[in-house]
Amino acid sequence: MNFPENVDFFEKIFPYVRFLKIHNKHTVTTVLRVISGNNAYGVTLKNGTKQIEAFSTAILPFYLVSSYENTDVIYQWLLAARRSFKDERFSIFKCEVTGDSMVSAEVRRMGLETAPMIGLSVLAMIIFVVCSSLRRDPSRAKPWESLVGCLIPLLALLSTTGLLCWFGWKFQSIIVAAFFLVLSVGVDDVFIILRAWDRTNTDEEVPERMAQTLEESGPSILISSITNAMAFLIGMTSQTPAVRSFSLYSAIAISICFLYQLIMFSAVLAASGYRERSGLQSLLCWRKANPKARSAFVERIVTAQSVLIRRYSRIIATWPTRIVLLILMCGYYYACIVGISQLRTLISIEKMALPDSYLQTFQHSYEASLKNMQPISVFVLNPGDLRDPERLATIKQIVRDFENATYSYGPESTFFWIQAYEEFLNFYGETEDFTYAEVPTFFKSATYFYLSTFVKYNESACLDNDPRCITSFFFMTNFHKVTVSCPCVHT
Repeated sequence: MNFPENVDFFEKIFPYVRFLKIHNKHTVTTVLRVISGNNAYGVTLKNGTKQIEAFSTAILPFYLVSSYENTDVIYQWLLAARRSFKDERFSIFKCEVTGDSMVSAEVRRMGLETAPMIGLSVLAMIIFVVCSSLRRDPSRAKPWESLVGCLIPLLALLSTTGLLCWFGWKFQSIIVAAFFLVLSVGVDDVFIILRAWDRTNTDEEVPERMAQTLEESGPSILISSITNAMAFLIGMTSQTPAVRSFSLYSAIAISICFLYQLIMFSAVLAASGYRERSGLQSLLCWRKANPKARSAFVERIVTAQSVLIRRYSRIIATWPTRIVLLILMCGYYYACIVGISQLRTLISIEKMALPDSYLQTFQHSYEASLKNMQPISVFVLNPGDLRDPERLATIKQIVRDFENATYSYGPESTFFWIQAYEEFLNFYGETEDFTYAEVPTFFKSATYFYLSTFVKYNESACLDNDPRCITSFFFMTNFHKVTVSCPCVHT
């Protein structure tokens, strides 16, 4: 059960029970009406009554308070609680513990365990690019140049990470997804530049060949890099902080990768041109190449490729194939239209968790339970001077508006620190007028200390009765019979 005044149930009812036992020692029936909507879910009532007979899920909120410098204490407390619930004494229950620090740890773990996968991606990419650089004439192959071209995107990623961290930007786990994106964009530039280089005349001087290569490939890689970077810069207008961070990182990384490919890879390719003119091998660069040597493997690949392209061209030019493709494209576009019309945005925490994370099962059960009674957090970011009766009345009216909204459970389900603070002032204070001076004492009291998690306050300003005492706060109220989650509202 949940008592807004934070008084233990047995403490509250003990004097009443003792009184009844004096008059009737055999029959003592006690009932206390309390709001349990944000604690008990899947409730079954006794027939014809409002007494709880059973419930399937219980959610017990604990308000943990720590200093900003020692927030790891809360995380360690949650880990210890999870270990405790695995004891034999809790075996009849299916218990789980969560909190902001644990969710953050799971998201960080996702990034740390996903990041090593980039090594496999780089290895597969290097193998593919190096194999694609082989030529009939072995001396014109570009294995080392292709390797450098694959490593340049990694250098761009390191440079972007260092640059943003130098400006105080915090690395987020979602950025790991940008690694694979930048790798693909960087490798595209390698293929474009290599193709342009192969089209140049080998009898010309290296500077002339390099100029022709950049003249042909430069606009392509420039336009693709600019459009990709602009797309991600537009993505920075998103209201989701994680999406903004991802977009910023991707835009900067793609821009740096373009500069590195244009400068570094061009220099490596120019050095390769001098190697070709010197008649050296592509792999063992210090050894002379055989000008008459030919790669049988590459020739077979080229022959098979030519046959495949010719057959594909003949088939695609026939009318039956065109009709089949037209039908397939119509079906494809129809499926796209239907899919887009059914598209729904869902950025949930379990989507960012690993398959073995507790969030995969816990979050689903948690949200399914909250559909019966959903707590809504309303953040007041500019409370102003609460000593002003009109200002204070406005904030109270905001709370009443939520308590009387459609599907609201009412005032019984509201956690609002001002209401408790006014009761505190009426009981302990010298005046009934609102004052900031007693706020530190109020939040440090054994009865109301848990409400300090709802408020961001400056203790020194409070003691001076300064409105800067309370810079922001939030209150919670509950809604029921709602099937759509409504996590928070800013005012």
